[in-house]
Order: sequence, then C-alpha cells, then structure tokens
Amino acid sequence: MPRLFTVHPLQAYRRVRRTGQLHASPPVVLAGSFFILTLLGMLLLLLPAAQAQPISIFQALFTAASAVTVTGLMVIDPAQALTPFGQGILLALVQIGGIGFVTFAIIASVTLGKRVSLKYQALALEAFNQTSVARIRQTALTVLKFSLIIEGVAIVILTLWWWRHNNLHDAFLMAVFHAISAFNNAGITLFSDSLSGFVGDPVTTFVLTGCIILGGLGFSVLADIYHKRAWKTLAYYTRLMLIGTLVLNLCALTLFWLIESRNPATLAHLPLPSQGLASWIQVVAARTAGFAAMDVDLMHDSSRFLLVALMFIGGGSLSTASGIKLGTFIILLAVMRAYILQRKEVVLMNRTITPRGHPQGPGPDDDVRPAGVHWHFYCQPVRTVAISLGHD
Repeated sequence: MPRLFTVHPLQAYRRVRRTGQLHASPPVVLAGSFFILTLLGMLLLLLPAAQAQPISIFQALFTAASAVTVTGLMVIDPAQALTPFGQGILLALVQIGGIGFVTFAIIASVTLGKRVSLKYQALALEAFNQTSVARIRQTALTVLKFSLIIEGVAIVILTLWWWRHNNLHDAFLMAVFHAISAFNNAGITLFSDSLSGFVGDPVTTFVLTGCIILGGLGFSVLADIYHKRAWKTLAYYTRLMLIGTLVLNLCALTLFWLIESRNPATLAHLPLPSQGLASWIQVVAARTAGFAAMDVDLMHDSSRFLLVALMFIGGGSLSTASGIKLGTFIILLAVMRAYILQRKEVVLMNRTITPRGHPQGPGPDDDVRPAGVHWHFYCQPVRTVAISLGHD
C-alpha cells in the first residue's frame, strides 16, 4: 500500500517545525493546496468589500469550497449576496480550481525563467495525469492557451448578444462570469433562475453548452484536434472521446425529452424549439456542470435518475469536468459486451484493450470474467430507470 507521507506524521510535524518543509506525496500536497486555497477564498469572501449582504463563516467556506472544486453548489445567491469584488473572487477561485493551481505555478515558473524542481515536477505529473516530465511545461501552456482562447471567444459572442438588452459594461461582466463558469464546468450563475430564462435563446444556449462540452472533452483532446485537424490522423483516444461525447449527449437528450415532454411543470408548456433547447441545456450541464434549465424537483423520477447517471459519468481526462470519466465508462461498456459475448479480448474500435486500459493490436489472452462480478451493479441503473418510467 502506498504511503502518503515519507516519514511518520509525528516526525513530519517535527521536521516542519524545524525546517519548514513537509515531505508528503503529491496527492497529499494537492489536497492540502486545495484546502489552503479554499480557506483563503473564505477569508476573502468574508471581507466587507466582498459582501453586498452579510454572509456567515459557513456560507463563505461552503461557497469557496464549491468554487475551488467547481461543483456548482451554492448556499447563497452570488448576484445578491456578493459585490462585484466578491463575484470576482468567486470567479478567480473557479478559474484556479477549474484548470488547476499547478498550471498557474508552472506558467509562473516558465514566465520568470526558473526551473521546475523535481518535487514540483512530481506534483505536476500527478495533477496532469502525465508520465513524461518533458511534457509538463507543454501541457501547462496548452491548458492555459485553450482556456483563454475558448473563454475569450465565448465572452465576445455573449457580450455582443446580451448587449441588445443591457448596457455594454453589464453585458461584458455577465459574459465574463458565465463564460468562465461554463468552461470550467462550475455551473455557478448570477441569474436567480439559473439558465431557465434562456430556454428560448439559441445563441446563449449553444455558446454556454459549447463551453461546457469543450471544457469536458479534455485539453489533450483539444490539442490533438488543433494540431492534426483530420479525422484519420487523430489519436485513438481523441476519436473515442468525440464519438462518446456525441452519442452520450444525443441519447441523453432524446431520452430526457421523451420523458419530460408531457410534464406540464417542465417542458409541456413550452414551444417545441424551446423544449429542445431546455432539454439540451439540462443534459449537457448535468454531465459536467451545474446549470439548470428547469426546476429539478418538478421532474419525473426517471429524469432525475438520468441526470444522476450523467453526473456519475462526467467528462474526459485532463479536463475541467469530474465523474468517473467518459473514457472509463466506455471501456466498462466494452468489457461488459465482451463478457456477454464470452470473448476473451475486449475490443473497442477495432483495437484490443489491455488490462491497464491501453488500446493495442490483438495480443494477450485477456480474461474478462471479472466483469461478471459487477454485471448486476451496472445493470441496476437500467432496471431502476425502467421501474421509474412505469411509475411516471
């Protein structure tokens, strides 16, 4: 079993007091850094300049933690409880938490011309899920570049579109907040009804959901698309993610729309185009963000369970999304398929998946019988949806 600390915790404490250095594994350092960032965010949100309405220490702590971990859960209304300064703090926490504070640390080192120490190289490898030290700087620069480009384009489009009904200053600030929140899959909004007021607005809908999808694909996928730009030359994982994202979103959209189309409390009262837009917002945001196009309490049980399943799946690796990751989910489906068909090899897109999850040509006799142990666990969500559909 791997050790979190290289020495006993008591010895580590004594060494910290003596030398000021903590010898801990990268996961512990990452977790501790997020904890410290959350506390810093809490303290900043407690400043009088950040509050339009008084908020408690718990509310500030919860809000900061939600922003850093980009979960989208809120116990306050940011538009009412926070000043523009407070909203800026919240947005900074979302940005740092979304693309990772390690990214900013590496970029700062590169900008200042400093070398990255071995300790921080190990930390970056853990944060970026990489195995090559040589690619750390390139990965950090790629993450920052694509983040700024995608968020910048979204900000320009939303500013021009919302300028029709607001002054330029307010439209720009709202565009900045929601573009960054959407791309980082935070789901935090300054609208009291989330995105339910935009179910008839295709521009806002597709810009924000586009940011969510791009942020959830993963920066390695975006970089591969940018450099190769031809389907046949794309990496295997890139093609898998693109196909998986398209199929999952379209299937979820169709199923959600069919379930809720006759529900007068959610979709039935809307025109057909608005039903489609509202359904699209809901299923895309459920996978990796936290926006809502309707009141979740008014949905059918089967719809809520579908959204939970989408949250469980999440987005891609090295992305701003969470969940078990779409690639993992696809491989699990491939393993179950091989088990049902009694095949010894797990084949996905004409490639054999090795026990470690790497695609390669036909080779080892991989035994996929362990998948049967989890068969009922994976089938339970399908049975639950079927039963809830009957009740609905």
